[in-house]
Amino acid sequence: MFEDWRDVAVWVMVVLSVLVAFALPVVAHRYIRRPGAVREMWLHSKPGRVIGACVVALVVLAALGLLMAALAARYSFMWATVALVAGSMVAVILVLVRFLTHDKSDLV
Repeated sequence: MFEDWRDVAVWVMVVLSVLVAFALPVVAHRYIRRPGAVREMWLHSKPGRVIGACVVALVVLAALGLLMAALAARYSFMWATVALVAGSMVAVILVLVRFLTHDKSDLV
């Protein structure tokens, strides 16, 4: 199966990348569920900055994901990068949804 030690190293990195891709949304969810996390974002940013940053991040991640998916058609180990991009997008979406649905009455 593996002809060289470099093949093993590549697939170890693929496995680690996929594990990180699954961990990113979990870490983001735990962070954003902290009682003061949304309040900190709201108090320390200008109006619309958090939403704008999330939208820009999603657009960049979508473009990067499409590029990596095209490369993964040729190089199979690039699917790990696609998984990282997908995990990052889920993490950003979690933050955005929590920020938008948070009760703003306790922020004033």
